[in-house]
Amino acid sequence: MLGMSALKCHICGFANRFGVLTPTCPQCGTDLSGTVPEAVLRTAPATLCADDETSHGRLYLTSLRLLWIRDLAEGAGTAYALGGLIGFLAHRAVNNGSLNRMILNVKLQNIQSIRMGAGRGLAIASRSGALSTVIVRKRDEWAAAIQQAASSLL
Repeated sequence: MLGMSALKCHICGFANRFGVLTPTCPQCGTDLSGTVPEAVLRTAPATLCADDETSHGRLYLTSLRLLWIRDLAEGAGTAYALGGLIGFLAHRAVNNGSLNRMILNVKLQNIQSIRMGAGRGLAIASRSGALSTVIVRKRDEWAAAIQQAASSLL
């Protein structure tokens, strides 16, 4: 059983070095109990654009969702640069016990549309009305893969 005793998330690779057992990954929200099967279909470095800001991270397409996680080093501050337990615990306390670095987490059945944006941009509209733009290489392949994964859930 993968279960809560797993110290590494099978989706984002988050390594729980502190032995804090949780039913979900504190970084990406993946169910670690093994009751909800989810597999990574595609992953790549990507930039998320929001308003006038951009942030570098990694885009994941899984069998259930599309998620983007900001690079740990970006905007993490001195505590993370030290890489110590103090930074980890302080961040958990500030963010109500979660790493809270994930900006985009959309279930595939909630994606309303995908269209090509400027440059390598991929605009993803959710059924709730949220619009996210991700800059990723091979965006045509990403758009096709997202549509195929979403249609397989129907």
